[in-house]
Formats: sequence, structure tokens, C-alpha cells
Amino acid sequence: MTLMHLRLQHCVVKAPILGHRTQKYRPEWEQLPGFNHWLGPVKDNITKAYCCYCTREMVSEITIIKKHAASLVHSKNVKSITGKPITDIFKKVDDVNEVKKSIK
Repeated sequence: MTLMHLRLQHCVVKAPILGHRTQKYRPEWEQLPGFNHWLGPVKDNITKAYCCYCTREMVSEITIIKKHAASLVHSKNVKSITGKPITDIFKKVDDVNEVKKSIK
């Protein structure tokens, strides 16, 4: 064996780093206050969500969907379509808790 072979035999092989787990669209998100009027699934792609107000697709992750809902573009589209500011569309915290209980 050569010196190179000896060095390779003693190298530590690291385990591969696991990537982010892809999430699927969940229909129960449509029941959450503030999401029920505009959020929907993308046909033929279970890893994407669709905003009807902005006509945009996004990754089906609740954090991404919440960021989109809070974005300036979405807020302007909500106001232009519904005539109401986005804060009027979201319900009270008590209503959110009731919806969460009904989903479980």
C-alpha cells in the first residue's frame, strides 16, 4: 500500500447532512382565520399553495404562507379586492382557538 492509501483509510467519513423536509399542502389551513378566503392548493403539485388574491404560488409551509399574508403586496391586493383592510379580515384570537380545537 502506498502512503496515499493509508491516509485514505484513516479519514473520517461524515454522515450526509439531511436537507429541509418538504411539506405537503394541508387543507385544514384553509379553515384558519384570515386564510380561508384566499388560500388554496395548487393542482398537480401537493408541495405548493396558491393565493387567489395575488395569483401567486408559494411553498406549502405555514411560515411561508404567514409571511405572504403579512406582505405589503398581499395586503394591497386584499384591500383592493375586498375593500377592507387586512386587519378586518382576521378574526379575534378566541375564534382562532376555536378553529384549532375543531381541527384536532
